[in-house]
Amino acid sequence: MERMLLTPMEAAALLQVGRSRMYAMLADGTLPHIRLGKRSIRIPLASLKLWLETLEQPSGAENTGEVATSGAGRR
Repeated sequence: MERMLLTPMEAAALLQVGRSRMYAMLADGTLPHIRLGKRSIRIPLASLKLWLETLEQPSGAENTGEVATSGAGRR
């Protein structure tokens, strides 16, 4: 059975982004999420998939999604 909710670190691993980037995306509302209590954050897998689909654009179109950054300049 596929899990319905992901922790921020699980979602970060799927998106191939770091911890800081993930929490920034959660804080600024870029990534859909829910709060369970005061401290627990979960990302619904279905919402994550839908969000990714909205980032997909035909080739040649400008992609403004946060995850689209390639990490260029990192060493």
